[in-house]
Amino acid sequence: MSNTDPRRGAGIAAVLMLLSFVSMLGLMYWLSQNAEPTAALIPEETMEDPDDRIQIVSLADFAANPTGYMTEEFQLNGIEVVGRLGNHAFWIPLPAGQNTMPYLVHMDSTVYANLRVTAGETVSITGIVLSMTPETLDAWEAAGAWENDTNRIEAEFATDYIEASAVEVAGSAGGTPEGQGN
Repeated sequence: MSNTDPRRGAGIAAVLMLLSFVSMLGLMYWLSQNAEPTAALIPEETMEDPDDRIQIVSLADFAANPTGYMTEEFQLNGIEVVGRLGNHAFWIPLPAGQNTMPYLVHMDSTVYANLRVTAGETVSITGIVLSMTPETLDAWEAAGAWENDTNRIEAEFATDYIEASAVEVAGSAGGTPEGQGN
């Protein structure tokens, strides 16, 4: 008859387990005594100011090819407002010889909620160029952008426009608590 007692190897297993714990503790102690301190090499991160990534464009360069600014945010500085278009948009002039039509700038909701731009003011605009669509005009109308019935008709003349994420009026805090218009 064979001996199949389940507790038969329990004593040896306990001794081997205890021996492995003592060996691990010995290894950890030896490593702590013999290891040489090394400095961790942490790459220096260059923290860029978000404004440093925004391309500053002259009005003449912008006027030469407005649709060239559809893929990247840009900034126009020192631009005179020639007129308002409802509650959420305004017109800026393009340099003579480039285009006789003023260019439309629409402020996103975070900007127009805190800022009312008037004709004659000088502004800096940060934004991106978008194509004008009937759906865009419908969305602006639903958001209460028009002061009167002719505002939509005026906006329909624009084939594209600047969607401004920030507008700062020269000589003011930009009309927002942050002072950036966004």
